[in-house]
Amino acid sequence: MIFKLILLTFLFSLSVPAFCAFKFEEDHSLPIIYLHIVLENGAANDPLTKLGLNHVSTNMLLRGTKKDTKNQFFDKLNDLGGTIDVDARSEGTIFRAAILSENLEPFLNLLTETFTEPRFDSEELGKLKKEVESEILEQQGNDKSLAVNHFNRFYYGNNGFGNPNTGTRGGVKTITSNDVKSFYSQHFGSKSLHFFGTGDAKKEQLEQWFAHLVSVLDEKNPHAAVYLLQSFNNLSKAKKALIVDKPNATQSQVLVGGKGIRPDFDGFYSVMLANHSFGGHSFQARLMQEIRVKRGWTYGASNIYKFGKQTRHFMMYYFPKTSDTVPAIKLSISLLEDYIKNGITRDEYAFAKESLVNNAPFNYDTPKKRLENTTAEFLTGFPDGFYRDFADNIQKVQYESIQPALQRAVDSQALTLTIVGDAKKLLPDVEKLDGFSKPKVVSYLED
Repeated sequence: MIFKLILLTFLFSLSVPAFCAFKFEEDHSLPIIYLHIVLENGAANDPLTKLGLNHVSTNMLLRGTKKDTKNQFFDKLNDLGGTIDVDARSEGTIFRAAILSENLEPFLNLLTETFTEPRFDSEELGKLKKEVESEILEQQGNDKSLAVNHFNRFYYGNNGFGNPNTGTRGGVKTITSNDVKSFYSQHFGSKSLHFFGTGDAKKEQLEQWFAHLVSVLDEKNPHAAVYLLQSFNNLSKAKKALIVDKPNATQSQVLVGGKGIRPDFDGFYSVMLANHSFGGHSFQARLMQEIRVKRGWTYGASNIYKFGKQTRHFMMYYFPKTSDTVPAIKLSISLLEDYIKNGITRDEYAFAKESLVNNAPFNYDTPKKRLENTTAEFLTGFPDGFYRDFADNIQKVQYESIQPALQRAVDSQALTLTIVGDAKKLLPDVEKLDGFSKPKVVSYLED
C-alpha cells in the first residue's frame, strides 16, 4: 500500500516536458478514446542507402514486446478491443490508437510496453521486410502511386523529400536488426515524441501517462533527438520531363507541378481560393471543365498543393489515354499560364468562396476530425487552428488580391512533368513540348 502511494505521488509529480506537444480534447459523448503518438521523424530522414528505415523501424514496435510475442501482443490488444497502427509520412510518423474508455488503463499499460520494451525479434524483422517489399511491388502495379513517387524523386532530387514513404526494395533489403535498434535509440525520447488525443477520458490522466512514458524513454535513450531536415534551395528553374516507361500501357498518369506555398506567403488564402476554381475537386473547376467535360480526355483533373514544414509543391493531375496525353499536357499548361496572367473571373471567385466557406465546417465537426487536423497542423508546422479558422480567412479574401498573389506564387516556366505510360508512343511528342528539356526515361520496374 505504501509503495502504491509513493508510485502515485511520483506519477502526479511528472509533467510533460515543454518541448513535447501535448493536446487532448475531452469528449464524453461516446465511450471511446482516440490517441495519436507522433514521432517527429519521417521518411525524408531515411539514409539514401536504407530507404524505408523509418517505415520498417516504426512498424517493428508493433511486432511484440519483451513480455509478449507479436501474436500474444495482438491477442491482448484484441481482448481489450483496441487498435493501433502506424502511418509513416515524409516529415513525421503517427501511431494511431483507439480504445473503449472502460479499458483505457490496461491499454495505456500495453502502449507503455510497446514503446519502452520493444522485442525487435530478428525473425519478425525478416517477415516484416518481406511484407514491405511486397507492398512496394504492389505500388509498382498502381500507376498513380508510381507517378507520385517518381514525381517526388524527380522534383526533389537527392533531398529527402524525394524519398518514398515506404522505401525501396533495395533499401529495405539492407536494413538489419542493429539498424532498427539504432533508429529506436536515436529517435524515441521526449524531444521527438508528441501526443494528441480526444475522447472519453480526463486530460490529466493522459498527460500523466505520457509524461511517464517519455521519462522512461529518456532514461533508455538519453541521446534521442529530432533530426532536422535538409533544406532545399536547388530546385530546377526550368522545365524538365520524366517518362516512367510502362510498355503497352493504354493510359497515362500525368503530374505537372512546381514550387508551392505556405501560410506565411503573402496572399496564401487568395491562392487557395483561386485554386478551388482552377483545380479544385469540383466539376466547375477549369481543369475539370476543359480536360474532362468539354474534351473527355480524362475522368478526373485537379491541382493539389502538398504542404510541409518547408515549402513543398503543387501538382496538376490527370490520366488520359495515350493518344490524348500530350494534347492534355499542352492544354493544362496553357490553362495554367492564363490562370497566372489573368486570375479568375468574379463569378468563379464568388462560387469558390461560397463553396469553401460552406464546406469548411465539415472538416472539423467531430472530435476525431479535429484530432486529425491538430496532428496535421503540427506535422506541417501550420498555425494552431489553421483548419478551424480557414473559412474566416477565406471570407476575408478580396477579389482584387487574387491575380497579384497568383503571379507571385506560381511560376509556369519552372515546371516538373512526370508521365507514367508507354514511352515508345509518348516520347516523340513529349520531346516537342515547348521549353522542356530532353525527357528522361526510366522503367517502371526501376527501384
